[in-house]
Amino acid sequence: MGVENFDSEAAQKARHEHVKINTEEYAGLLGRACPAGVYEYVDGGVEPGTPLPEGKEEEAGYGGKKLVINSQNCIHCKLCDIKVPTQDINWTVPKVGRTKVHCDLGRHLAL
Repeated sequence: MGVENFDSEAAQKARHEHVKINTEEYAGLLGRACPAGVYEYVDGGVEPGTPLPEGKEEEAGYGGKKLVINSQNCIHCKLCDIKVPTQDINWTVPKVGRTKVHCDLGRHLAL
């Protein structure tokens, strides 16, 4: 749980595109709509046209914004899967472990 680490270039590009569309066209809808504050569009992303620095791929945002995912806050309401206009979130049923409920939002941005 916690902030997801992206390990593939395709996942980084998907995240970049998600931030671009959702901040430009929809004013960061998930950041405003999620009742648990799972999604935050924060300042600090890569400016448009700037190549991603080596080792900083996780900061792939757009227009000075980046997406921070606080999956530990998820209340499993599925709003993100239903309401995100780009339909690039793949919410899955939480996995139940021995002592905790684990939310499988790890790869929630579909490729």
